[in-house]
Amino acid sequence: MSKKKSYMDNENLLIEGFFDKLGKFFKAYKQVKKEKKLLKNPSIAKQVKDIDKRMDNLQSDMQKRAKELGIKLPSMK
Repeated sequence: MSKKKSYMDNENLLIEGFFDKLGKFFKAYKQVKKEKKLLKNPSIAKQVKDIDKRMDNLQSDMQKRAKELGIKLPSMK
């Protein structure tokens, strides 16, 4: 049997890693808020919409070419 010491707090298993996950959540939340502020600018929103449209066209073209060649591509969405 291994004699390695465990540093996990056995009395408070619920808080192990909880604060790390909570911090990651708030970082993601701040990023979403920043993105929403940027998308309020009409020129940026138009560019994002254009990029999304081009990506959709690229994916459909790739799927058509792969189908012609007999290659099955995984779903990208």
